[in-house]
Amino acid sequence: KNLDNLLLSLRTERDSRIIKNHLKIKLNVATPFEGQSQYLKILTPYAYGILAEKFKLIDKVKIVGEEGSGMKINSSSGVLIATSLSCTCPFFVSMQLPCHHIFKVRQLKNESLFSSTLFASRWTKAYYMKN
Repeated sequence: KNLDNLLLSLRTERDSRIIKNHLKIKLNVATPFEGQSQYLKILTPYAYGILAEKFKLIDKVKIVGEEGSGMKINSSSGVLIATSLSCTCPFFVSMQLPCHHIFKVRQLKNESLFSSTLFASRWTKAYYMKN
């Protein structure tokens, strides 16, 4: 019986956090980059907050050459290879969110900065509503 009460309490707490998150008044967030507003609509506020910082770093990416279909980039992590769909940087590999290197490659190729294939489903609002 105690386990049932604990589980019920945890579910209620989780559900209330989800509802609170979705009922918050949305502010007009400046989205200077094309595609940025699509991320805002789909991703959780936490994930979008991380990406908002990555958008600010796009202009700091230093391309040093091409590597197959990707581009070589000098970064604080060393030389990276980024394509419009993946990157060898630790952030992209561990977080499964697009990094500023991917955004830079997409920008240079005149591709939309938004792609639903660039992030794991665990970062979406829909994922939390379903689970």
